[in-house]
Amino acid sequence: MILGLGIDLVHIPRVEKAVNRWGEKFLSRVFTSEECSYCLKHKQPAQGLALRFAAKEACSKALGTGMRLGVTWRQMAIAHEPSGKPVLHLSGSALKKATDLGANNWHVSLSHEGEYATAVVIMSGQLVSERKGRSDTILN
Repeated sequence: MILGLGIDLVHIPRVEKAVNRWGEKFLSRVFTSEECSYCLKHKQPAQGLALRFAAKEACSKALGTGMRLGVTWRQMAIAHEPSGKPVLHLSGSALKKATDLGANNWHVSLSHEGEYATAVVIMSGQLVSERKGRSDTILN
């Protein structure tokens, strides 16, 4: 069952401008070191960073929290399987919120065209109330 859905669209030059203005301060606040290493070795690093930024925003929407209630940027990270498929890794409050919702799977799709990057995140699992034999309410 789908428990959360989030989507985000990012203007790539906006991320590039933030990197140019704030540098390491911006990068270390928003991205993991693995994400930075992956993106910065590519020909168009701003594109990869914007995709990850969009994925983190989409994930926070799927969680229903936004970037609050203890959920922070670096608790959501994008990696890739050997096939190239993007994978979303959660930690800290983001992981706790997902598991509290009953989510045990999260899926991410990334795309870019021209100056825009977009991401969709779907969280799926079983409602907490259904796991406890009740289907009338969601228990947090």
